[in-house]
Amino acid sequence: KSQGYWKSFWNDADRPTMRYNILNVLIEDGQWKWRKEVADEAVNNYNCYIQNYSDKMTLEDYWMSTGEKLKFIRRRDGLNGKNKGVEHWVAPSKGILRSSNWNDLLVSESISKYGLSFSSPKNPKLIKELVQMLTNEDDIIIDFFSGSASTAHAIFDLNNENFSSRKFILVQIPEKTKEASDAFKQGYLNICEIGKERIRRVGDKIVEEFSNNRIDIGFKVFKLDDSNIKTWDPNTRDLENTLFNSVQNLKEDRTQEDLLYELMLKMGIELTAKIEEVNVDGKVIYNIQSGGLAICLEDEITKEVIDHIPTLKSPFMEMKVVFKEYGFKSDADKLNAIQNLKQHGITDVRSV
Repeated sequence: KSQGYWKSFWNDADRPTMRYNILNVLIEDGQWKWRKEVADEAVNNYNCYIQNYSDKMTLEDYWMSTGEKLKFIRRRDGLNGKNKGVEHWVAPSKGILRSSNWNDLLVSESISKYGLSFSSPKNPKLIKELVQMLTNEDDIIIDFFSGSASTAHAIFDLNNENFSSRKFILVQIPEKTKEASDAFKQGYLNICEIGKERIRRVGDKIVEEFSNNRIDIGFKVFKLDDSNIKTWDPNTRDLENTLFNSVQNLKEDRTQEDLLYELMLKMGIELTAKIEEVNVDGKVIYNIQSGGLAICLEDEITKEVIDHIPTLKSPFMEMKVVFKEYGFKSDADKLNAIQNLKQHGITDVRSV
């Protein structure tokens, strides 16, 4: 590395003799990483730099000018993790990592500055270094244990700094927060809710601080569920009710968007595809992939809707159209709609 970086001065080893007051912080468990004499000297070194040299050179330059031997410790305000904001400086490294298990990089960083609370969240600075080292600027990074969404935070920071376009997929079981926790008291009933709010706040803060409207801070949230379409039960004992319920084959508690994304998955379209909502005659047409697919899941679809669909057609690909099975007033209206679309070269028309 050409630059140093800050990391937590606390670890979870149980050594009472290494718990001492530093920068007005006295820990009750775990330990500080260095003995008190070394730590006190590191505090003085950093204070000397801030008071006398910070307006003249970077900390890296000061460290090199003093023989590349000084240690530094600081305390950042507003952090409530185990280290209470106490951090030590890791000097630039010209070689490989010092240890193969990276135990000096396993560090947590509080998210309290975003008004959120989470137990031992991963440090986005560490994740950012890993992502930058191992991926290209337009890769997709997957985190199967996303927790408070530190990976999304790291990628937003990296994209902002390097003008890259990395994307992320985060996976997290909606584990409930403990009733005694600050997160629960703030109204976050599960871990996923904390992560979603963190992504929103980090993105907004980047746009605000850097006036960067170029960075994409948008994201979508999906929850694993069963199909939105009712399945036929051939073994039912109540055939009359089964037939009656199958007249409307979509489940009552599902939204149009629920069915929209299920259809996209079944048609092999990425969930990140561009979706435009077009309102015609009070009905919504979902224009997907800039005219490659049109989906209308409304009831009582009108002629105005049918006439508008061909205007969305892409000049570069054949358009597919999907309606709801019972979205027309009559079978005649449905047949007329199919014939009208055929006149515009749209022959792949389906219903669900």
